[in-house]
Amino acid sequence: MCSSDLVLFLPTVNLGTLSTSGVDFTVNYRIPHFDFGSVDAGDFKVGYNTTYTSTYNNNATPGQPGSSVIKYAGTYSAQFGNIARWRGTATFNWSKKNFGAQWQTRFIGSLTALNIDQATGANVPMGGTIYHNVALDYAVPSIHSRFSVGVDNLFDKHAPLSYSLDTSTY
Repeated sequence: MCSSDLVLFLPTVNLGTLSTSGVDFTVNYRIPHFDFGSVDAGDFKVGYNTTYTSTYNNNATPGQPGSSVIKYAGTYSAQFGNIARWRGTATFNWSKKNFGAQWQTRFIGSLTALNIDQATGANVPMGGTIYHNVALDYAVPSIHSRFSVGVDNLFDKHAPLSYSLDTSTY
């Protein structure tokens, strides 16, 4: 190696921290088969899944003087997206022979959109939203197939109004 060659080794180090905590809860129940008199009612299942995000904390520069932890739980930010504290899905399923149907309700809790106005750093509250989806299906066992048709957002519920945020979560 010549005396004019300089080799510099600079490893990439991520010193930031991201810590989260919360609770996930799921319950599913198959309702025992029953009939209405002489009419076979079919089989029913219900399910509920929910998530509560207690903390979602970010410290981009831990150990640096003046560094602070930013608490993102219950917010929308350009960096991390939608971190609503509450989210959930409830489903109701019915099946009888080759036919089936499903009703699904999806909930996204309220949150605060951070730094909407770059000049002032203003935050904006956004309300929670509930969506309903339905589907019907028919199984064809001879060809090992199931055909489904459904409607997402049955009642045409719009995402909370936002002129500057990506609302793809909704």
